[in-house]
Amino acid sequence: MKTILIFVLSLIVPSLSFGQSEYNENSIREVPLKYVDLLSNRDIVQDIAIGEGGMKPKQYEYFEGLRNVATDEELFELTNHPNPIVRTYSFWGLYMRKSDNVIDVMSKNINDTVWITQQFGCLESEVTVIEFMTDRIIYDYDKTVYDSNKQFIDSLTSVNIGRERRKFNRMD
Repeated sequence: MKTILIFVLSLIVPSLSFGQSEYNENSIREVPLKYVDLLSNRDIVQDIAIGEGGMKPKQYEYFEGLRNVATDEELFELTNHPNPIVRTYSFWGLYMRKSDNVIDVMSKNINDTVWITQQFGCLESEVTVIEFMTDRIIYDYDKTVYDSNKQFIDSLTSVNIGRERRKFNRMD
């Protein structure tokens, strides 16, 4: 009986800890998958301009490619991808398109506490996937999504206030 319980828990706990649903690669066309492969080869989420010179990194170019060729449905499905960088960029793509699915993605990934490295300008920091999602909505100039979902988003930020592992590094 104890063995059965351990087996069942070993199946359930990982799915709860990462917070995403089952990923269906067959629902993604070949062209978006090429960008997914490129994005998943690097362990960082980078903004449009990084470093002292404000250079556009290849990683962001891959993100732009994915955003330009993938449908909203494909980006939504990619928020279930096993790679946290792909999940993060897929959410960001939906958010930039002002998709109605943004809050649904956050709700489904509320327990996605996998740590990622992000770089914006000269700053590099570590955040969880759900923190990245929350930060995009809170710190973006367009407050429409935040204002219409304030209670839900504030509940996420109250959980994230004690982020002890979050650290910033200046990249010179």
